Amino acid sequence: MGQLLLLRIRASGQMSERVCFNDDVAKVDSSFSNDAVPLHHFHLGEDIFAAVTYFATAVQVHRRQYKRDENNRLFPTKRGVCMSSVL
Repeated sequence: MGQLLLLRIRASGQMSERVCFNDDVAKVDSSFSNDAVPLHHFHLGEDIFAAVTYFATAVQVHRRQYKRDENNRLFPTKRGVCMSSVL
């Protein structure tokens, strides 16, 4: 499988960190069924969900459009927005 290479660049333009992710390790199944909606997801209507997550000192609210696959499982699309606030 391929690999994803993430480069973090300082404002000066010099590379400060290089992180390599293996596709097998980094790939997470984020789909779910109507019967198993994750606890932090809130249904807003049709196939739109809001999710609240915490990362470090930031609270993030994601609002995302979901689609259904051939097994009628919901999976996230690219249509959405993430809002965050530092606590």
